[in-house]
Order: sequence, then structure tokens, then C-alpha cells
Amino acid sequence: MTIETHAAPSSFREIATWDLADLDDLAVVRANLRELLAEDARTGAVSDLDRLLIVASELATNALRHGGPPARLRLLVDGTGYLVDAVDHAADVKPSLATGRGPGQGGFGLVLVKRLAQDVGSYVTGRDKHVWARFDPRERQAS
Repeated sequence: MTIETHAAPSSFREIATWDLADLDDLAVVRANLRELLAEDARTGAVSDLDRLLIVASELATNALRHGGPPARLRLLVDGTGYLVDAVDHAADVKPSLATGRGPGQGGFGLVLVKRLAQDVGSYVTGRDKHVWARFDPRERQAS
């Protein structure tokens, strides 16, 4: 089962980007995201910063593991929510949800992302594959 193919909403603008060479870079990305969004977390604009960090980590990990380095993670905002976009160079490899696997066999990152994010999608531009998750903290807070 693959992630639906559709472009991210066009209303978002990029506010940060990180180039990823290996999994060790994820600690820096998480720390940067936490710092960047700390004020929004204090004011309630981000109802659960940890959910957003999990989404970002899972997408970045998948980009590195399945698309190979270098990969890129982008954070975008549209005034009400956030969009996390992971970019890799494996345009021919469609992101897919793990099915039929037992616990401990791995591969459940996108399942987790789908549960935590408002919307998830993917699209290809040239040789780059984008897998994105829209995260509207205000709506999630109400659910």
C-alpha cells in the first residue's frame, strides 16, 4: 500500500531546511526544530511539539534509508499549520505503508506518520521524491 501521490498544499512557505548526510544528522535537526518552534509550543500554536518532531524524524529517516544520502528535510508554514517535507533522490521508489509485518520487523514509520499528521502525500519533481506531512497542531489539539 503506497502513500497517495499529490503535491503539498501550495499555501505553505519554507522557513527552514536541513541537508542530511547520515542518521547522525537527525539529532541536530530535532534540536533545531525544537528551538525553532519553542515559542509556538509555549503559546499553544503547536499543541504537541513532540508529535511534529516524531513526524520529522520518521520522514527524514525514511529519506536517508530508502533514498540514500544526501537527503533534505524542509519545514514549511502557512500561518495555521506546518508541513514537513523530506526530499530524496529515489524518485522511482514509491513510499509505502508496512503491511503484513509483525512487531519488531520495522517499517512502520509511515504508519506512524499517517496517525500523527493531518495529511500525508508524496510527489516527484525531476529525480527528487518528496514525502510530506501536514501537521495542523490546532486541529490535532481538539481531536
